[in-house]
Formats: sequence, C-alpha cells, structure tokens
Amino acid sequence: GGGATASPAATTDGASACNITVEGDTLQPLEDGFPDQPITIISIDDPGAPDGIYALEMKTAIEDNNIIDQRVLTEDRPDFGTYGTWEGLEYINNDPAGQEGYILAIATIPGATVDLLATDVVEQLGADIRNLNIIKSTEFVPYAMTSRKDAPWGTDVGALIEHAQQNPGELRYISRGPGSGLDLAFKQYSQIAAQQAGLPEGEEGIPVEEIVGGSHAEINAVLGAGEGDIAMTLSDVAKQFYDDGRVEVLTFSGNAPAPDPFEVPTMKEHFGEELLPSDPWGQNRTLFGATDMPECHYEWLIRMVDLAVATPGFQEQRLAVPGLALQDLSREEMWELSETAYENACPILKAADLIDATVDPP
Repeated sequence: GGGATASPAATTDGASACNITVEGDTLQPLEDGFPDQPITIISIDDPGAPDGIYALEMKTAIEDNNIIDQRVLTEDRPDFGTYGTWEGLEYINNDPAGQEGYILAIATIPGATVDLLATDVVEQLGADIRNLNIIKSTEFVPYAMTSRKDAPWGTDVGALIEHAQQNPGELRYISRGPGSGLDLAFKQYSQIAAQQAGLPEGEEGIPVEEIVGGSHAEINAVLGAGEGDIAMTLSDVAKQFYDDGRVEVLTFSGNAPAPDPFEVPTMKEHFGEELLPSDPWGQNRTLFGATDMPECHYEWLIRMVDLAVATPGFQEQRLAVPGLALQDLSREEMWELSETAYENACPILKAADLIDATVDPP
C-alpha cells in the first residue's frame, strides 16, 4: 500500500488499518495473533499435478526465507471431484480454521468459471465467482495452437485462417472435447475470425472437421504423424513437441505476449484490440481462501504471497515451466477476467447444448 513508513527494523503498511509489519524478512503476526498455527495450501488434484508442485514451491519459498513464523503444509485433495474448485471452497468455508484464513487452495481460472455453466454446481453449492476469495493470481500459462509440419500455411495463423475459409471443413482440428477451456478458446477465435472476414452471422471463421482426441500428448502425436492439422493444447506440451521437431506453434491465448522462444503473434495481437480486447483463455493460477475470512487476515495473506513470489528461488522454479509468465492480478482483476470468460463461453456452450439444465444463463 501507499504511504508506508519504514523504520530500520520494520515496515508498516500505512494504507491499511491492519498494521501489517515485516521485521527483517519475516512477516509479523497480526495484533489478534493470526496466524498462530500452520497454514495449509490445498491442491485439488492428484499428487504431482501442476497445482501440487506450485503449492510445494510456495511452501519452500515461505519456509526457506522465514517469511512467516509458522509452518506451511501442503495437501493433495483429488477427492474434491465433480466440482473441484467449488467443493474445495465449500470445504474451506465450513472449516473453522479455514474461515479464519488458515486453509488456502489453488484454482486455475477460467477453468473454474466454466463449471458455473456446464455443471449444476450453482444449484448444488450456490457457487458464484465472487464467492471465490482470491488472494491473487501469480502466474499465467497460455494455451498454444499447434499445427502439423510442412502445412501450406507454415507458421502463420492468419494464413491458416484463410486456408480454412477457402477449404471449409477440410482441416482436421483435434480437440480435447467440447466444453473444455481449450475448445472454448478455439470456438471463440473462430467466431472472431468470422467477424473479421465479414462472414454472415452464425458462420464459422475457422471452419474445420472436429475430431475429439485423447490427452495433450496424444493430440500432438496425431499432428506429428500428419493425421491432424491443428490443435489447441497446453504450452508446455506444445513446446516439448516443437522442440522434438514434430509440430509447429502458430499462436497463443491470453493477454501476455508469446512466451520465449516463440516469435508468433498471440491471438489477441492477431485480431487486434477492437475485436479481442481481453483474451481470458489459458491457465491463471490463483490462490483463494474462505469467502468471509477477516479482512486483515486476507490482507496479511496477500503480503505473505507477495513476499514468497518475490524470492529469486520461487521465480526461478516457476519460470522453468515452459510458457509460464509471472503476473500479479488482484481478486477484482481475476473476477473481471472470469466474467469475460463466462460471457464468451455462454453462447458457445449454448450452441453445443452443453449448458447444464439447472443453469439459467444470461
């Protein structure tokens, strides 16, 4: 916060009534004693999943740098099954320690947003994006569009779109399945490409034959074998297949520039600000806590995460993930991004008859 005053031993956040102080490198407990027990970070996934690795690296940064005087515990909870993030939130909100801010969990946005449309989580759990009390989003991994090698469009996404429009339905798009974040991104790009080309309402701007594939590795293997033309995939898998010389990378999702070593335009850059002012697709990794935790506990946790993310060790570990960019997006910024994704996903899911019967979409 602004207006901070610093004495040699301590810095105080002058903009806040919470009196959050750091002495040496250590964030001091609040006047009410918080935290006086360990803080747990939950990954709502199997052990070894990307969220779990993130939780462990956050724990290491906090403990190795003595950022707080409590231990940090990590927990893998793949049992929060059907609604993932929202079951995690329900669990935290119902746990007395969770309510105080002692339990945090990891979500990727806008994946968790799509659940609000495609499942009955709103009816079952009263889920609402603004109940997700996001501490912040600290990193972004874009989706990549990969292509087979030696295609007539080369590595030019604009040329691919033109080729698709001139040869409607001939391109084989290997998809992760309707309703996945990756497919929603592709379908939105197809809608915008139609607008850009001035096509009649309802026509696809990237008309393809959609073939539902398997895992990310399997989808890219299909392209590598020349059995498919394009796919939307995670940037780390894209880079692995690109490095092996098996696929080309045409473009990336999101609002950040294309990650190294790629020098291709992102979809946002290709379409321009007017057609695509904000591209919400990709994985924004966020930490969240209880919906109604005390405000000062919330502000204290923001400071804890800021200090952890600023450590060179944490940054080095995270930036080793291909395509990953560090970012600093607040709760309100993430809510806005979620709402953009929700509005964009709605008509696409509606057209595919994928909106859950219990949902009354806008």
